Amino acid sequence: MWLALLPAVVLLTACGGTGGTVAEDPAAGDNRPTATVTVTAPAGEAATPATETVTVTVTETVEAASEAEEGADESAVSSGNAKFGETWAFEDGLQVTVSKPETFKPDEWSMGGEGYDHAVRFTVTIVNKTGENFDPTMFHATVQSGDREGDQIFDSANGLEGAPSTVILDGRETTFDIGFGVDDPKDIVMELTVSWDHDEAIFTS
Repeated sequence: MWLALLPAVVLLTACGGTGGTVAEDPAAGDNRPTATVTVTAPAGEAATPATETVTVTVTETVEAASEAEEGADESAVSSGNAKFGETWAFEDGLQVTVSKPETFKPDEWSMGGEGYDHAVRFTVTIVNKTGENFDPTMFHATVQSGDREGDQIFDSANGLEGAPSTVILDGRETTFDIGFGVDDPKDIVMELTVSWDHDEAIFTS
């Protein structure tokens, strides 16, 4: 039986997955939330109230993350890796953004990360522009900090419950947080896999 399965295993191993590169113009999902901003300005006429309130609807985009990375070292692009805060765009239209790490205090009932001096969390956003549904349940990430492997933290009190299980429809996106115990929050390499048929993406500090 194992001999019969061997050709299929060899074939899967030999086939490369979908590659990608750092996105210059990251996409946003059709379902990305909007933020409502209320602006209060002086009234234009004495007959009107003392102030006028104007409500403006602003669509959240990844421009803030892009602006934060202005002037950043471009070695990540040339090496085939992304910086935290950048977006990795696969050739089939799938895009993944991993935020810069933020330190946090795990809840007393959390699991993982024991034996590390620091706990960090990341926000992951997957945008599906592939033309078909995408299943995120195979998402998996590992990190290295210093010269040691980090340990993933599962902490429901802090919203760290792993990858989502609902399919991402074409044109939509999903956002979730992941956390790790690490030795040095300023020195982190993350390797993530979004599915079996996509190449691994690397994010670095």
